[in-house]
Amino acid sequence: MERREHGGVVGPVILISLGVIFLLNNLGLLDWGIWQTVLRLWPVLLIGAGLDLLIGRRSALGSLVVAILLLGVLAGAIWLHTTQPFGAARAPETVRQALDGATRAEVTISPGVGELTIGPLADGELLLEGNIDLAQGETLRPEAARSGNALIYTLSTDQHEWNWGPWGVDRIWAVSLNPDIPLKLMVDVGVGTAELDLSELTLSQLEASSGVGRMVVTLPRQGDLEATIDGGIGELIIRIPAGVPARVTADSGLTALNASPAFDRRGDSYYTANYAGADDRIDVFVKLGIGRIRIEAASSP
Repeated sequence: MERREHGGVVGPVILISLGVIFLLNNLGLLDWGIWQTVLRLWPVLLIGAGLDLLIGRRSALGSLVVAILLLGVLAGAIWLHTTQPFGAARAPETVRQALDGATRAEVTISPGVGELTIGPLADGELLLEGNIDLAQGETLRPEAARSGNALIYTLSTDQHEWNWGPWGVDRIWAVSLNPDIPLKLMVDVGVGTAELDLSELTLSQLEASSGVGRMVVTLPRQGDLEATIDGGIGELIIRIPAGVPARVTADSGLTALNASPAFDRRGDSYYTANYAGADDRIDVFVKLGIGRIRIEAASSP
């Protein structure tokens, strides 16, 4: 007798699960950092696919068992994310870079995976100072070079072990930058969250990207700036300080977009009331594949 095979359930269950997570994200019931946890659990999907081939396609009962197992993995990911800290990293490393007479700088910060915060630095003799969490087998790679009066600085790591398992390391990068010299800033976060408080910095150019997760960018209170902010999956929040002339142009893709009533919408762009005719103003280009974009008017300090 021929054995009747049923269609696989792994694909549909994954799609339904991702849809549930997106729905909870958009309703504000689950933060976008959950995606870091979900990606840590990717080996379980391989197990689910194997079980689906082994028992899921042989009977309706087998399909039901595999579906329940995969949904259990989703529930476990949410539980791990909301209640359990990940494994401890090595003791944080401190990194410092002196200006050494430079009057401007180009800075690239690439944590890859984890949590990044950027803010202003109090020590005027330094370009950058930070505390960096590293995983076992990971080496911090700061690189500095001079080009005329400009200091070219890159902060990244040589990641030998990614710690993608569910009990991997939560990597936190806390970085402060000199607020008094013009900066060209590039930030690249692969998976995780980023809180970029640039309100006190002197930026001439900004390029910030996030693969999966949440990024909050508070733009400078003064200066003439062109910024590009993009993401793959997650939430992008753009904050414009009060009184700053600004235009935000958004390519929202499959995303929800919410803007403060303080902005005047014209097509895909959102303008502050004082943008037209301003000498120093901010132009922001935002692009997100899937998730949510929020454009907010930041309150005065």
